[in-house]
Amino acid sequence: MFEQKRIYNLAEREAARAKQLLSRFNHAMLQGGDEYYDRMGEISVPVLIIHGTKDPALPFQHGLALKKAIPHAEFMRLEGSGHEIHSEDWDQIIGSGKVKFIKW
Repeated sequence: MFEQKRIYNLAEREAARAKQLLSRFNHAMLQGGDEYYDRMGEISVPVLIIHGTKDPALPFQHGLALKKAIPHAEFMRLEGSGHEIHSEDWDQIIGSGKVKFIKW
């Protein structure tokens, strides 16, 4: 379920924070980082991959591939969820015992 009011409020805060329209999209201009390609196998910190089964931006198979690429990563499937995490998913995520630290 799309949380229109919550997402609208988030977008409104983001629009107020980012004064320059182009700066909201500057991540698309990033280049380089080639030295980090194919190095996910080196990750040694705890990793929890949370992925919705109905994600239109990054299909569910991407989450499974990430789980396979990162040693010892845990995976949480959010049945029916899309690309964003909804408040109705919070109980499942937090109650799983897999989340050790969240920083927003």
